[in-house]
Amino acid sequence: ACTLKAILAKWLDEAEQAGALFNEKMGMNERKRKRRTTISLGAKEALERSF
Repeated sequence: ACTLKAILAKWLDEAEQAGALFNEKMGMNERKRKRRTTISLGAKEALERSF
C-alpha cells in the first residue's frame, strides 16, 4: 500500500505541474481573440428553413 501511495503522489505532482504549464500556455493564447464565424446569406436561409 505504501508503494501505491508513493506512486499516486508522484503522479499527482506531475499532473499538477503539467496542468500549471497548460494554464500558462492558455493564458498567453487568451490575448488572441478568435474571429467570429460568418455564415453567408444563402446558408443562413437554408439553415432557417431546415430548423
